[in-house]
Amino acid sequence: MGAQPPSRLVRVDVFVRREDGEQVGAKVRRPRERRAQPGADERHVVLEHPHGATSWKHPQVQDALRRFPGTAFADFDFCMFGMVTKLKRVPVKKATRLMTNCKHIYKRFAGVRCDGSHDHAACWDSEGGEKRSNYAQYYPRPFCACLAECCVAFWR
Repeated sequence: MGAQPPSRLVRVDVFVRREDGEQVGAKVRRPRERRAQPGADERHVVLEHPHGATSWKHPQVQDALRRFPGTAFADFDFCMFGMVTKLKRVPVKKATRLMTNCKHIYKRFAGVRCDGSHDHAACWDSEGGEKRSNYAQYYPRPFCACLAECCVAFWR
């Protein structure tokens, strides 16, 4: 009976562009000494796009739905994860969809809709000479924190 092979080293790179345009990142590494769990070699996928984007019908996205077991859509409103306008800091609703086969990500984001406790600014309008939709391309910190927590929970 041979020794159990060490788990593969997994690196998760998360890069976020700050408001000033500087790209910052963090790397999460799975310790080498941990042993692989059954099914640990399964690949996990997360894809984010606006809920109504035509990209969801793209053949490669449809292929990923078939190739990755347990893939599902988690729909949510970005205002609940800190998306605000650049200058006035008014919440932006931005209906968004994540396609994932990671149960931690799905459970955290699926069905999180606006709770109605605030007004919204239109994403398609402009503010301070910049289109709000350009600024809405940056992930807010609360969203990044939730996604990172899901990744950490997955590797525990």
